[in-house]
Amino acid sequence: MNENLLDVLMSMETYAHKTDPWTSHEAAKMLPIKRGKERHRLLLAFREHGPMTDQEAGDKAEILGEYDDRRHCSVLRKNKLIERTGETRPTTRGNPAMVCKITNKGLIILRDIELS
Repeated sequence: MNENLLDVLMSMETYAHKTDPWTSHEAAKMLPIKRGKERHRLLLAFREHGPMTDQEAGDKAEILGEYDDRRHCSVLRKNKLIERTGETRPTTRGNPAMVCKITNKGLIILRDIELS
């Protein structure tokens, strides 16, 4: 893994709730983007399918846990790997949801993961 990518990944913020078990807090300290894991698959989905809602991206990336797509996309947004487009679309329940797209930083992360 190149040093730039490692620096970016190490500076990314991950989160655990105060009420989460200690294992969640330990996992939150680990690198947030790993090949084949949920956040990596979400970035791939945004690159391959274009702007989407968190729910749409979760479906494309085969994220199985309820609301896991939103949780992982929130981390990607906070770290500027995806960003809002200003557009909204309805969720499967009919609620409005923001549409996001991958950023240049997100594309660079994917490229570096693919080269590592």
